Amino acid sequence: MSVTLELQHIIALVVLLSAWGGALIVIIRTLLTRMLNKLEDGVDKLSQAHQRLDTEFRMFQARLPLDYQRREDSIREFTAINMKLDKLHDLFRRSS
Repeated sequence: MSVTLELQHIIALVVLLSAWGGALIVIIRTLLTRMLNKLEDGVDKLSQAHQRLDTEFRMFQARLPLDYQRREDSIREFTAINMKLDKLHDLFRRSS
């Protein structure tokens, strides 16, 4: 009778370990699923942020020629204005 009792203990131990292992597998699978879902959400947010930044950058590139003035253009305008002022100054000097 002691042999069957030991066999019953071994079977109970195997069943208990199998149940514990199955529970651990379910818990690990649930945690991994949650982690993957959070990772996918993070990737989606990064993708949306990237698209927004890309759109803003393209708008900036399109607007840049309108807002930007090159140094040479500024010097050319400054020179033209000064020449006109010099001519006006000369005209006022001659007339007085």
